[in-house]
Amino acid sequence: MNKLMICIAMAMHCLFFKAEAQTADTLKYSIKPLKIGDQIPEALWNMPLKVVNHPEGKETVTLNDYRGKLIILDFWATWCFSCVVTMPKLHHVAQQFKDKIIILPIAYEEKNKIGSFIKTNQTLSPLNLSSVYADNLLRKTFPHRILPHCTWISADGRVITESLSDEVTVKNVQLALDNNPSSISKKIDLDPKIPVLLRNDLLSNLDLKSYGILFKGYYDGLGSGKDDLKTKKGVLTGKTISNLPLIEIYTHAISYLMPSHEDAYDPKRLVIKVKDKSKLIRDYGQPDSLFPKSNFYTYSMVIPPNKINKFYSYMLDDLNRCSGYYGKIEKRKAKCLILKRTSRKDKISTKGGKPFNTLFSNPRSRLQNLSLSSLAACINALDIIKVPVLNETGYTAKIDIDLSGNPDFPTLKKELRTFDLELIEAVREIDFFVITDQ
Repeated sequence: MNKLMICIAMAMHCLFFKAEAQTADTLKYSIKPLKIGDQIPEALWNMPLKVVNHPEGKETVTLNDYRGKLIILDFWATWCFSCVVTMPKLHHVAQQFKDKIIILPIAYEEKNKIGSFIKTNQTLSPLNLSSVYADNLLRKTFPHRILPHCTWISADGRVITESLSDEVTVKNVQLALDNNPSSISKKIDLDPKIPVLLRNDLLSNLDLKSYGILFKGYYDGLGSGKDDLKTKKGVLTGKTISNLPLIEIYTHAISYLMPSHEDAYDPKRLVIKVKDKSKLIRDYGQPDSLFPKSNFYTYSMVIPPNKINKFYSYMLDDLNRCSGYYGKIEKRKAKCLILKRTSRKDKISTKGGKPFNTLFSNPRSRLQNLSLSSLAACINALDIIKVPVLNETGYTAKIDIDLSGNPDFPTLKKELRTFDLELIEAVREIDFFVITDQ
């Protein structure tokens, strides 16, 4: 073997053992949740983190790359509206401190989703952000439930606090750099699986049979959303719906109380007849901070499992009794779009396969092995559709259909005709949800 071949062989040998050593380090690192005051373990500093859109084209980074700076891990997700709208502010704060701070976005979602979102989202694309993706390591090391979530790591490698992203301000960053983080509001992260009346650990083992409660005002620590409540044996017995405008709690109940799947609730069937709509409806184009906290509500109820089928009826009764508003389902005549077949020739029958639906939300805009009711629901959800869509085809078999990903109305009608389907404008008497002042 000549000298060149020997050198190449030795180099490959070294690379092999270096990779093997990194793998061994990864396997040796045992994930241990860290709390405020803990020192970052040496092994964690050097763990590779997969990154997308890095300014230097790197595919991985480590926390060690930023050692000696204040590190703020900004845990986020593409579905988290609050995470996205606060990122420009965090970016601006970081620029004020240049080399003293790094704000590192951390996402658990996969590369394609994160990379595409950063480049196409109108809020994020001007920032040219990079982000860790497919993370499982850091979110287990710094456990949390509610997003956004920020973990602050001092220049000397200690966890100094955990906060919401709203706390990442110029003032608070300076406090952290001055080793005085006590004034930064620590994030509260409660478990909504525990009924809200039973936050005390000593009481959480009681066999609670029934309760209903409605809070007005933002309930810190719960986040916004809907969580099932279950017995220790996993039997559904209730639900907590937390930190939402009252209209969203009402319509959650109504969506289960509409008479049939074919006549389901959607926002086009909402009639609001109250003096001040601003207390009920928030503008999703604006940050949550612009919607007064006093207009958020939390509703929670537990009932015996054998009455769970009446949950939403009880819920509507509670809201009507306690909220100051009154909501009901009533029949009204309204202009609709009727989905009909124009021939008996079957151009939509499924060829089988795994059911899926990416209509109007994906470059491959397809509905496969699902019902015509699903098609009607997808059309109904389009922004270009201003009136309710009803399925009156009478077709009950499963279908396959491909349509444009982002059609205008003439294009949609033209494409539907190729499948012998038509949208016809007509008046129908349908169910509406009407809410009034009490």
